[in-house]
Amino acid sequence: MTDDQWKALVEMWSDAKHKEKCTKNQLNRENVRLHQRTGSRCYIAQAHVVDDMEGIMSEPVQDGQEPKSAKETVSQVVKSTTFLRVAGVCSASKSTSRGAISSQVHDLQVELENEKQEKGELRQELDNLKMESETSRVKHSEEIEGLKKTSQEMHGLLRQLLSFNQGQHNPGS
Repeated sequence: MTDDQWKALVEMWSDAKHKEKCTKNQLNRENVRLHQRTGSRCYIAQAHVVDDMEGIMSEPVQDGQEPKSAKETVSQVVKSTTFLRVAGVCSASKSTSRGAISSQVHDLQVELENEKQEKGELRQELDNLKMESETSRVKHSEEIEGLKKTSQEMHGLLRQLLSFNQGQHNPGS
């Protein structure tokens, strides 16, 4: 930051209008009742979650079943238990049934296996790229060596041509 930039900032901070605006903003922030405590999420991700929840809520209900409640819908879409506890959708108690835990463990194992498979595929792709790169490097090295050899041959031919040409201009030599 240059001295001129710093001076401009200090001048702006010292301005009465700027101080008044900062005070108003501070008062407005103090009036916020419900602070965001659910972490950060971009607008597009939030819109997708809302769309998913609206889709689940609008699903047709089969005979003999009740429509899903808002809590059930939120807990189905949002996977974070921390968020669900903060939002009051689920309690912090450890009264989760063994079946639910078993299901979660199974889901995590499936997810882990999928990630391992993806990792293996990526590693194979990386190995293929390395092999292609090495093959390309060897090919380029061979081409460079060929060009060097051709260049040396051309240099030799030019020397012969020059010496032959000098011999013709100096017949008495």
